[in-house]
Amino acid sequence: MLRFVTYNLLNGGIDIGNGSEQRRIDQAHILKPLQADVLALQECTGWEDQNWWRLYWLAQQLDLVVFDKVQTQRRTGMSSPNWTVLLYRPERLRAVGGTPHVGQGAFQHGAIRALFVDRDNADTEYRVHATHLAWTDGGARLGESRWFTDWARSRSMLLGDLNEDLCTAPQPNWSNIPQFLHSRYRLVLPDGSYGNADRRCTGNLLGAGYVDPAAHLGVKPAPTTGYWYSNEPEPQSLDHILLGAQLADDAREYRTVDTREARSASDHLPRLLCLAT
Repeated sequence: MLRFVTYNLLNGGIDIGNGSEQRRIDQAHILKPLQADVLALQECTGWEDQNWWRLYWLAQQLDLVVFDKVQTQRRTGMSSPNWTVLLYRPERLRAVGGTPHVGQGAFQHGAIRALFVDRDNADTEYRVHATHLAWTDGGARLGESRWFTDWARSRSMLLGDLNEDLCTAPQPNWSNIPQFLHSRYRLVLPDGSYGNADRRCTGNLLGAGYVDPAAHLGVKPAPTTGYWYSNEPEPQSLDHILLGAQLADDAREYRTVDTREARSASDHLPRLLCLAT
């Protein structure tokens, strides 16, 4: 079994107000029992400080190595750079290629493409994309999603904070989301009013051939957001691991790591996918 995890850390697990790094330490405790063989992290904010010691500390804690990292390409007022990082377990997988900075300049945050082969079977490959899609609006996310569709029917997968629920999910209760945030999540109609949830990005990915493991397995993982901010209590699944069509039948488990510890460590919960090998 191979285990894949995606996790948005919220400002690198560092509290902006007092600089506490207790959340970052707790995140390592949350991740360790998941035994990820491939781990995609978003919002590794400020981790470039002092030669990336936080990243390499986490890699050591989890027995992983760093494949690569990509910096947010359009700054949004953060005092420190925001990074997306991909790590893997060298005892299980061998990195044989990839593109560390997919579509350089085309993303608000960034994307990484890696090609791994199974250590025990060099004919078994996994093309992994790790990303953090735009938070601003569905149109931006739709454009970014087009960088992944070429691989939708292959032995590939897409891990990341897509900032959008799946096109198959029910409509949110918009009264639980402040009106000033609606433009992030909803279609903006020609007259400036709002329509339904803008899920053109995830619709494009599924339409191209990616498979939602939850639908394939007949399960319903817990939402990954909606518990952190008192003014936004609407549960949504913004974090996903989507499978290329040739990997779909290998899916064995897909779930959200929804625990009290995880809810206190970040505004997003980790997602775990297990594949048969």
